[in-house]
Amino acid sequence: MKAELFLDAGAELAEGPVWHDETLWWVDIPAGTLNRGGPDGGGHEKKKVAGLLGAAVPTRGGRWLLADEDGLSLLDWAAGDVERVSDVISHEPSLRFNDGKTDPTGAFWGGTLSLDGTREAGAFYRFAGGGSAVKQFNAVTCSNGLDFSDDQQTLYFVDTGAKKLECFDADLAAGTLASRRTLVDIPEAHGNPDGLTLDAEGNVWLALWGGRAVRCYDGRTGDELARVEVPAEKVTSCCFGGDDLQTLYITTAAFGDPAGGKLYACRPGVAGRAVNLFDDAAWG
Repeated sequence: MKAELFLDAGAELAEGPVWHDETLWWVDIPAGTLNRGGPDGGGHEKKKVAGLLGAAVPTRGGRWLLADEDGLSLLDWAAGDVERVSDVISHEPSLRFNDGKTDPTGAFWGGTLSLDGTREAGAFYRFAGGGSAVKQFNAVTCSNGLDFSDDQQTLYFVDTGAKKLECFDADLAAGTLASRRTLVDIPEAHGNPDGLTLDAEGNVWLALWGGRAVRCYDGRTGDELARVEVPAEKVTSCCFGGDDLQTLYITTAAFGDPAGGKLYACRPGVAGRAVNLFDDAAWG
């Protein structure tokens, strides 16, 4: 299966795609921009909202939660207003937030990485209840892709530095994780694990930086089920979208690759799930 060009986004490092309000959204991390484009690839817009924007997720109140080099902010897209709501890592200038997602309860989970490449300098957090940050664990090299099972009992997680796809038993109501284990060891020849999404059948679609592919793994056994070939080398993340949630949108990075920094798409024959909205009510 091969992905085709969806949009020449001109990004340096496109990441974190989200399908929301019949629109595809994504971030360009080093540019600090939140981007959006229509379902046909047209109408590309972007706004500079941070220095280094790791992730952006929609909220129940209609705003966007942004995770950047200092912590979390809320963005009113229409007005362009950005309000800082958490400075959790502002005292650690060598770190920034990377990938993040909202769970079905409305809490945001995301982690950090070191700007100078120091191994195991980052951490993984949960945010809920008016901005309270609860650190889940330390010793993270590059906190990356994550998603939650429909039964709310499993968190799938990637620390790119560990070169594996892992999972945890999750109690989302309590905001706790347990029983960390490896689902898939990623072979060197396949590239480095990056962003991911789950489909409606509970299987994991994992972007592979340096691997020119998104690979699908059984969410229970870790067996490889499918592979999507991508023209760009550095594949960063993916999400399902479109009217029927059956289009897989794929982000990539440039860094000297003429095929990179663009968005690609394919229809792999399965559907995804609607995005979870962050509960921003306690932040006014």
